[in-house]
Amino acid sequence: MSKMNAMSRFLRLFLLMFLEYAICGAWAPTAAVYFQSGGQGAMNATGLQIGALFLLMPLATIFMPPIFGSLADRFVRTDRLLGLLHVLSGLALFAAAKQTSFYPAMTCLGLHALLYAPTIALTNSLVFAHLDDHHRQFTPIRVAGTIGWMSAGLGLSLWRLKFNAPVGDLFLLGAALSILLGSFSLLLPATPPTHASSNRFAFGKAVKLLKNPSFMALIVVGTVASAMFDYYYLFAGGFLSAPRLEALKAALPESYFNPGAAGLGIPLGKLSAMMTIAQFGELLVMLCLPWLIKRLGIKWVLALGLVAWPMRYALFVFFPSSSVALLGLFIHGLCIPCFLIAGFMYTEQVAPTDIRASAQSLFLVSTQGIGRAAGSLMAGYSQVQNTTMLPSRVSVAGSTDINKLVDWQSMFIIPLGVGLACALVFPFVFRPAKPTKLASE
Repeated sequence: MSKMNAMSRFLRLFLLMFLEYAICGAWAPTAAVYFQSGGQGAMNATGLQIGALFLLMPLATIFMPPIFGSLADRFVRTDRLLGLLHVLSGLALFAAAKQTSFYPAMTCLGLHALLYAPTIALTNSLVFAHLDDHHRQFTPIRVAGTIGWMSAGLGLSLWRLKFNAPVGDLFLLGAALSILLGSFSLLLPATPPTHASSNRFAFGKAVKLLKNPSFMALIVVGTVASAMFDYYYLFAGGFLSAPRLEALKAALPESYFNPGAAGLGIPLGKLSAMMTIAQFGELLVMLCLPWLIKRLGIKWVLALGLVAWPMRYALFVFFPSSSVALLGLFIHGLCIPCFLIAGFMYTEQVAPTDIRASAQSLFLVSTQGIGRAAGSLMAGYSQVQNTTMLPSRVSVAGSTDINKLVDWQSMFIIPLGVGLACALVFPFVFRPAKPTKLASE
């Protein structure tokens, strides 16, 4: 392959990954605040409703990737399948932006989830199919996903600071990016199915990979750890934008004051930009991932990712100050590359070529499907249990008026404990029979 063709392929795959994650980066970080606030959207959703809302994508991830992974492995070109799914899911996001009450908006987001959920595994399998060296070439392309997520969040914040943003602007941005990616899929490298004559349902063959003890350990521990992930996605934004300790102390009578309810007081207009600190950390770690795998081996890179998850919550719980909590956001950057992305890379190594998309779907189903489905319910219920309603709305200096207090410290103790247990168990149960290609190259 000529250098020009190789560069063209790289740029197309890079842009594919950029847009894939920019779609989520446009709306996911601030959706909970959007639905719970009394401002833009004005839906005043409860913690349980937010938990149900964020349950949609994990549920869709349980059921949809196996179906579309098998289609891509056996019947339909992956690039064409991606294009169709992204155009339709973009239309669903556009419809969500137009809704003025919670349940119609939730219905539209549910449809979007069904269509978007398979695309992550399909994107990974398409990229891997066109790489000559998975170890060295995948990470520079996957970095584009982090850049895309960051760019969408920063773009949304700049838009809101400069203009009087319309209701649902976060979903409008996601819709535009999704339809753009659907159109761009026409330019992706052709990725035909294998048309294997045996095991027509490729996902069934992928499930047999669980006979590998280390792959089973990755799936089981990853599922439990991922259940704690939505405590961050659902409520980190609420914690960051909650009034500061001194503001709460000045506004509330002593009988209602709870230091655990203090946040960082970040204005909502700056929240998307602030949360991209996590993506800066992710970007830095992503660039170092090939070096980390070579130096530490895949086992200890995965373990490092698991350790980072409870460490992030520990900083929120025990050091709820601006500087340390922002460090917690930066540490979030270890979670995605060192566990999820390294997990996808390990899955690619142990999976036969003819079930590449289905094996990626299996890892996605367990971690981002089953794990996060359980986690979103737990997180929503946990917020309800740790919320105190105030007798009336209270004005807080430097913040929006509040009518309830959430004990953030008590909430984050749960994912801290579970995540720590997963990090301690994993090195003892993940024992590859021999060094993987990832660690030995």
